[in-house]
Amino acid sequence: MTSRRTSRVLTALLGLVLSALIAVEPVLAGVAQSAVWDQRHDALLARAARPSLLPVSPARAASLEDILAASPGRVCASRRPASSERTLIIVQDVHMNAEAQENIRLTIDKLASTGRVAFVALEGASGDIDLSIREKGVSPAILRHAADYLLRTGRISGAVHALMTGASRVRAHGVELPALYDANVRAAAQGRALLPDAERRLTRLRERLTRHERDTFNPDLKAFVDAARNAKTGAGVTPALAALLLDRAPGANAPQLRRYREAAQLESGFDASRLESERARLMEKLLPALSDADRADLLKRAMAFRAGQTSQADLFHEVVRLGRAHGFATDSYPALEAHLRYLDLADGLDVTLLAAEARAVEESVVFALTRTEEERRSIEAGRWLDTAGKLARFALTRDEWTRTDAARAPVPAMLADDAPALA
Repeated sequence: MTSRRTSRVLTALLGLVLSALIAVEPVLAGVAQSAVWDQRHDALLARAARPSLLPVSPARAASLEDILAASPGRVCASRRPASSERTLIIVQDVHMNAEAQENIRLTIDKLASTGRVAFVALEGASGDIDLSIREKGVSPAILRHAADYLLRTGRISGAVHALMTGASRVRAHGVELPALYDANVRAAAQGRALLPDAERRLTRLRERLTRHERDTFNPDLKAFVDAARNAKTGAGVTPALAALLLDRAPGANAPQLRRYREAAQLESGFDASRLESERARLMEKLLPALSDADRADLLKRAMAFRAGQTSQADLFHEVVRLGRAHGFATDSYPALEAHLRYLDLADGLDVTLLAAEARAVEESVVFALTRTEEERRSIEAGRWLDTAGKLARFALTRDEWTRTDAARAPVPAMLADDAPALA
């Protein structure tokens, strides 16, 4: 009796977990911006003082995986040095991103509420963070309302919000070096003060260059340059840009670009209701057919995915394997098969390589379409303007800094008369 009841509970639990994990998740939605996340990840590895750091007593760290698995984020990597005296949790940050800050708030609030966090170290500040408001008898509702406003308007981070409003009294400390931090603050403030004028100058230069391109570009070059600019709706590679580049250069050696385009096409055709219907139908048939050992193993795999130790594609492949082993033909579930293909494609994407391939293909197409020296000079001026605009907005990626000495790039001759302050 107990065994049958355990089996029913395990089946119900597994069905609940898989229904939450096996769902339409648009993995590519952030690829256009994911270069930012990728660079932040590299920065965290190179300079551990920069992100939020939560040292935890080792004696109480046994269930940290469970705590993190229940948080809104995912564990990207885990290392356990034998000589470690404390557990250090690095929370990857993205400034001024409301969704990221809310997820950070929820994660730190959950960790801090356990009583296991010694302190939280924050980038963007130095010295002890003043959280004395917690001791001044302010109504929790009023404090939460004020913290919500400050978070919504970007005046505090998600981490500070969690510490201001949580029941725990965890300390927070800024890890920046005061002299460097103050210098960066002054530079950022000065840059922000100059930004409106710089943006106006860059806009005038872009308008001038556009008129020059209209007068000098051959029709094929003009059409491609305009289409590429329209496809660049933000940072990184967009599906529209990938499609344009591969349409113009079908023989290009760009496996990442092709992978991205196929994944984007699959994503655009997602039918969430159909996928959920097929998932529910497969689970309804599969779970009762599994042995208790298979159910337990599948549940373990599902929790490993939730803890960031495996991918959703790996979990999907295991479900499909079990389905085939029990005689359930996967061609009866076309939406699930398409989603599995999508996950495999997304898992194999490398944002850095994708950006490099897109840049190389675009440059090769422009080179092939350029016929005169005047066109070449205009193309170089356009690249300079793109770089100057990103530099003014503090938006240059690491790769762009590596490829271009943006700080000392000379103003193109055709723009020099109108851009002395930008040189």
